[in-house]
Amino acid sequence: MKTAELCRLAAEKGGYWKKDVRECLLVHFPAALVEGLKRDGKVRLKGVGVFFLASPPGKRREGVYVRFRPSSLLLKRLNMGTTAATTTAASDNGGDDNGGGDDNNDDNTGDTDDSGDGKPPAGGGRPSLPDRRAPAGSLS
Repeated sequence: MKTAELCRLAAEKGGYWKKDVRECLLVHFPAALVEGLKRDGKVRLKGVGVFFLASPPGKRREGVYVRFRPSSLLLKRLNMGTTAATTTAASDNGGDDNGGGDDNNDDNTGDTDDSGDGKPPAGGGRPSLPDRRAPAGSLS
């Protein structure tokens, strides 16, 4: 999948502007990844996997190499033939790399408040995003 397709898909699924998704994927994520790898040598993304610094693959090769180890949750999604967008990635089912549970004791019923009634919080789901397009008269 090309970058433009990935940005369009993520924007549709998340309800964001394509421009913002593209900026996040191509500017902010790589910068944060570099910073994390420099600091700790390992970056863990829950439900996605681990990026880590690795030794060069050959004796005569030099430089810095980054490897990726996918999480078991990501592999399950890929093996089931579903995409991350169709499965409920936000309904944390305790699927970090070691299979442990989370601390918030949710029952994965879709509610995001802690009332335990299984209903989403009042006021609906995702807050509306501000319109970031320039006004009609501006030249930017």
